[in-house]
Amino acid sequence: MENKPTPKRVSIYTDEGLIQRASILYGEAGVENYSQFVRKATEAYIDRLILGSHGPELSEAIRKAVADEVRPIATRLSKALYRYAIELDMLTQIIAYAEIPYDAMDEIRREANQRVARMRGRIDVKALLQEEHYKQLMQDLDDDSGSETI
Repeated sequence: MENKPTPKRVSIYTDEGLIQRASILYGEAGVENYSQFVRKATEAYIDRLILGSHGPELSEAIRKAVADEVRPIATRLSKALYRYAIELDMLTQIIAYAEIPYDAMDEIRREANQRVARMRGRIDVKALLQEEHYKQLMQDLDDDSGSETI
């Protein structure tokens, strides 16, 4: 059985302004009573003093821990962005060489926006090219070859 420390009554002398500021913040501190508020404030100040005297060591340890966690994530993101850049460049070349009517671009953009939202950003170009809707769009574009092109 764990022994709880017995609370001890301590009196302090302080100025009225500090008491007023504490009374204002007491309601926002999420504590049940004023003693808990003072206890939390005291613990926070003690932690600040400890951190101040050992700050460089703790900062270095925290910096290293964060770097160790972020490095693999950054690497994966970088690789994914590179792959997306390749796909985007391929699609840009396809669009540049295709004769797509200017007024069809808004419809293509709207459908792309809906598709990306539905797929949460993942684009499968092969599946897109096999979609019946894409084939119909290409057929419509061939039929409209007399329209203004980009």
